[in-house]
Order: sequence, then C-alpha cells, then structure tokens
Amino acid sequence: MVPRMRCQPLAVRRSARLLIAVVITSLVTAVSPSAAMASGARHSHAEDRVIVGFDADASRRERRRATASVSVASVDGVSVIAPDVALVDLAPGQSVPRAIRKIKAQPGVAFVEPDYLVQAAASPDDPWYGSGKHWGMYGGATSPHANRFGSGAGEAWARGHVGASSVFVGIIDEGVQVSHPDLAPNAWRNPWESVNGIDDDGNGYVDDIKGWDFYHDDASVYDSVADDHGTHVAGIIGARGGNGIGVAGVNWRVTLIPAKFLGPKGGYVSGAVRAIDYITDLKTRHGLDIIATNNSWTGGGYSQALADAIDRAGDAGILFVVAAGNDGRDIDAAPAYPASHECVTHADGTPRGWDCLVSVANIESDGDRHPDSDWGAVGVDMGAPGTDIISTHPDDGYAFLSGTSMAAPHVTGAAALCASLDPSLSARQVRGLILGTGAPTGSLSGRTVTGDRVDIGALATACVPPPTPPPSARAVLIDDLDEEFRRYGPGWAEGFSGFSGHHFWLPAREKARAHYGAWKPVLERAGWYAVAVRIPVAHATSRRAAYRVKTITGWVTRMRNQKKRQGTWVGLGIHHLAATPIVQLSDKTGEAVSLGRRLAFDAARFVPVAGPPQD
Repeated sequence: MVPRMRCQPLAVRRSARLLIAVVITSLVTAVSPSAAMASGARHSHAEDRVIVGFDADASRRERRRATASVSVASVDGVSVIAPDVALVDLAPGQSVPRAIRKIKAQPGVAFVEPDYLVQAAASPDDPWYGSGKHWGMYGGATSPHANRFGSGAGEAWARGHVGASSVFVGIIDEGVQVSHPDLAPNAWRNPWESVNGIDDDGNGYVDDIKGWDFYHDDASVYDSVADDHGTHVAGIIGARGGNGIGVAGVNWRVTLIPAKFLGPKGGYVSGAVRAIDYITDLKTRHGLDIIATNNSWTGGGYSQALADAIDRAGDAGILFVVAAGNDGRDIDAAPAYPASHECVTHADGTPRGWDCLVSVANIESDGDRHPDSDWGAVGVDMGAPGTDIISTHPDDGYAFLSGTSMAAPHVTGAAALCASLDPSLSARQVRGLILGTGAPTGSLSGRTVTGDRVDIGALATACVPPPTPPPSARAVLIDDLDEEFRRYGPGWAEGFSGFSGHHFWLPAREKARAHYGAWKPVLERAGWYAVAVRIPVAHATSRRAAYRVKTITGWVTRMRNQKKRQGTWVGLGIHHLAATPIVQLSDKTGEAVSLGRRLAFDAARFVPVAGPPQD
C-alpha cells in the first residue's frame, strides 16, 4: 500500500512525521521588513544566535567591536560568497532581542536579525504513470490517461522533450535519497571533489561529493526515512522516466543537487542562506548550468540575509521557485516569506529589471485551488498540481503527498525542461515563457498574478528555438523589444511568450484605429529575402492577420491565421527588398471586437536567398 498524505493540523503532522503539506509554526503577520527585523518576537527563531550583516566598507575593527558589544560564544561566516554576513552564537544568558539592539547600534552594521525557523511547505513505461494515478504529469491529450488540469508534462514527453543531464537544479530542502533507483541516475556527483578529507574545490565544504547537509554540517545528503519531503520533491522534478519502474519526473534527465538544511522539526534561515549560496557558488565558480532552485518551505518573518541570498542567486541567473504556503490565506494581506519576497534588485540594491522568484499555489485534480493553499494576486504567480501527487519516497519507495511543496517542483521541473530545449535562454526568458504559456484556471483568477496553472506541453513548444538558417545565409532578426520595431497608437498590452520571452498584442478590430506595428530592419544590401514572423503562444487568436510587406515594387499583403500557428515561425514569402524594407501589421482584421480576438506582435526575420521563388 502506497501511503497517501494530506494537510493536517500542525500537532498531528509532527506526530505523524510523514506528511509534507507542512506550513510555518506561527502565522506571518503583515509587517514591514524593518519592523519584522526589529521585533523578532513575532516568529519562531533560534534563541541562541543572530544573523549580522555588515556594511561592505566596514573595517575589521568595526566588525569586531560590533560582535563584542554582547557576550558571544562564536562568530562564523555564513558562506564564501557572502563575506559581509556573519552568524553570531550568543553566550549563555544573552537574549536575542537584547543582542539585536546592542549590535545594531554599532557603526558599520547594516542589519541584525533573528535566525528564523522555517519548515517544509509541504508516455513512459513507468508503472505509476500508466496506472491513472500520476495525474500531475498528465495533460488534456495524454494517453492512456488524461487530465487537463495536470502539468502537461506528458504532452512534452510525447514530442521527445524529456530534459537533459546538462541542466542542473538545486533541491534546497530536507535530504534526498540519492540512491533511490528512480533518482540515482540523475543525482549529482561533484567532479571537483574527492573523498580525502580535503576541500579540493575550495568552497569551504570538505568532501561534498553529492551536495551538503547544512542541518548537520556534513557531507551526508540523506540520513534516514525522515528525509521524505526532499526525496519526494526531487522525484517530481527529476525521477528517471522510461526505465520501467516507479514514476517519472517532469525531466527524465536532469542533474539534481541536494542542499539539505531542514531537519525533522524544520530548519533555520542561516541554513537556508548557506544552502542557497552553496548552489550559487557552484554556478559562479564552476559555470554549472543551474537554472533554478526548488524551495518547498516557508516560515519566519522577513530576513534581510535570506533576501540578499535570493538576490545573489538571481544575479547569477538562478530562478528561485518557492511554495506559496499552506495556510489558506492571502499573502498579499499577510506576507509569508520567502514567497512574498520580490527578487527585483541586485544584491547591491540596484534594480535588476526582472523578478527571479516564482511563487506557486496548489491545485487539485479538478482544477480547484486546494483550500489550504495560500494565494495572492500580487504575491503568488501561478498554480500547479499539488494534491495527491505520487513521487519517490525513502527506502526505494513511492508515496502520495499533498501541499504547495508538491506544486512548486512541477514549476521547477518546467524551468529545467525549457532550459534543456534551448540552452541559450536566460533565466529571465525561461521565467517569462513559464508565466506566458500557462493555462487559464478559474480557481486562480484574481488569486494569482497570471490566473494560470503551469502548462508544460505549451511551454515546451515555446522553448524550442527556431530552425537555424543555413550557414551561408546572413539573417537579420528584429525582436519586438528592439528599436527597429515600432508601435503606433495607444492601447498596447504586453505578454511573455514571445521569441525572447516577451511580445506585444492588440485587440483585433473590424475597422482600423491607427494601431499598428512595424518591423523596420536595416539590411546589408537590397536583394531577395525570405521574410518570416514568429507567432507567440499567447494572445495570438486572430484568424485574419494581414501582414503588409514593402518591396521594391510596392506593398504586398499576406493573410495569416495566428490562432493555428501559435508558437511557430510563419513565412510571408520571398520578396525583392530594398535595404530598408518594412513589414506592417495593423489591428484592422475585419473581425468584430465582440469576438474578443487578439493580434500578437513578436519577432520578424529576413534571410537572404539566391533569387526569386521558382514556379
């Protein structure tokens, strides 16, 4: 019998250790970051230590004076990539609130905060996929079983999109049973380290062959059956598919890096910071293609140290995918960290221009948002399957678990699958494509940013790069964000499923209202060119898009059905062009406004050819 776990009150969860739809020990109240740091009494935290952040230009003397302002047992750095953050263990008799007040008053100190407690938020030949119970991986068109509210991963697999071991994902959670038959093929092994008692790669962790355990501070990433949550999360992202056993993850092939910081009763922010920085350092030090970390945990108040660690990862091009939480509340009204964090600034505080965080709610197999799932029209980005999800479990087993903890790894897996299809995509582009290809879901409308659930089938289509032009062709490509693309008239809206993760759109109209877009490239020379435009996955619903191409002899119109060609490049023909041609598309399609159809504007390309088309 495979165990099936559901959300329960916290006291029950602790006695029945297995359940992973877990939440924080105390509710997060709506307080500002500064108030949260100043208080420390609103949330559970370690009673014998604080986290201290110093100004970058603080002298050694100022740092020593700050920590000496209270009685301390020890002072340790948090990570090799955060030299201005320290974990200060207090001597017996010292209180956290007093230590915060005393240290904060010293010169050179940027912040002092408690070390908050956080907890887990809790067609292949693989038998469970064929059983009809693996609904989280199904889509509306999968066989032999289908569920339109599943993630759609099975639709991507049917087209041969199963991931790549060259893409890496960090599992920041409990431990992971890396010897599990469905996980072992995708478990990471550190090629820069050997078991010799020496820190060969110089990252501060000795013999970290398979990752690191920040809870026990050792190299064992799996300790016992208590590491069920992390093992289950890992399987959703990357259980090996097509091997005839067990389950299949979103990615049949991917490399999973465990960074354990949660134990039987949770873990602390200091451990989370170290785990995040460990993954970030692997990317910046060794160039690993780490697209995302999965963070199925929540709890505690706002932490500047944690926010900075997430921002450092964002600076390195790592998405922070996080469970929204299982308190059944609006986190816009009462923030829950880290889901409520906005990763829109660099670690130095300057604007990044995009958000590296994706917060995920839990939906059930009928499309309803689970009653325990947190939501937020601003703080939660989208939903994913999270109820009665079958995945890997300790002792080479499998179990059904529920919670936003299970929803988040579907999105993390989606990010890895997208990155495997086009390694040139940036984390920003991958995030845009994930959010831009979601499937509208009534239970999420007005309760998440997108109102959508993840749709991995549609995402995979959008992530596949366009065909590479012949080596002899010197193509010119104009994206919708390039200055060579011009928009005329008001009323433009933006979407996030275009060639570079972005596109514009307008409502289609029966009569023109001076709204149109124009691609105006500067070609190397006049000549014959094959002209094509890309139709994004979202907002392209017009059946009568009239593209006008300005050739040397005059304007030529080509009608195209955007609805039928979503996610593809569409040819407009071979034309004799001047060096400065124009392609136009206006909102005048002859389609009534009442039909609600839309015109999407994405990239256009111009590829030199030998001559005019042959009859």
